[in-house]
Amino acid sequence: MALSPSIQTYTYNADASPAASLKQLVNMPYGGKIVDVRAKRTGGSGAVVNVTVTKAGVDADLLSADKSLTATTWTSCNSTLVAANQKLAAGDNIQAEIVSVAGSPTAVHVMVTVQWDTDAR
Repeated sequence: MALSPSIQTYTYNADASPAASLKQLVNMPYGGKIVDVRAKRTGGSGAVVNVTVTKAGVDADLLSADKSLTATTWTSCNSTLVAANQKLAAGDNIQAEIVSVAGSPTAVHVMVTVQWDTDAR
């Protein structure tokens, strides 16, 4: 199924011995809201992730608690989304955060899907 033009997915792929880090995903060109967050790791015994949003220069975690990745499959983070931080304005930033890793994973991926307030074509 193809995504509609008003939805965009951004992914942080930390390959080759990922470590704690913060990666800019997008500076919002339009207002919108975050509608989905997923993460996964490959190898190792664990990883912990979050997503940070910067609104008017103030950082806030998108997830109410850091998400521990205990399995090596895509894990939904949607049950811990902070509703007040999902809505974003033009100029706000979204960053993927690897909080920590354990057991030397070979990759950690954080995927964020945004739905624009306007048709982004």
